[in-house]
Amino acid sequence: MSEFEQNDISVYALSTNDLEHARETVDKHSLTFPVMYGINRAATAETWGSYSEEKRNILHATNFILNPEQKIAVACYSTGPVGRIEPQDALNSIAFMKKQMSQS
Repeated sequence: MSEFEQNDISVYALSTNDLEHARETVDKHSLTFPVMYGINRAATAETWGSYSEEKRNILHATNFILNPEQKIAVACYSTGPVGRIEPQDALNSIAFMKKQMSQS
């Protein structure tokens, strides 16, 4: 997180969990970024095109990197336990985008 903070990059997470379970996740992983909880699985899956699972009321990981105009620049959709943007990959992608923007 320190590299994200040093580069003025915000990180957010959304969860279908209720407050109690979201807090457990935050505590378990020592998360320091905002985690929004109680989001509507079906509506979010429809809006973002995320894969979801009704039985467990979960959204499979859906990761976005937004550009300065708040538009999706990079998206990663998972259909299971594999397929997430790793922190270093996010930092590298953002550095590449910044370099491309400075050369325009």
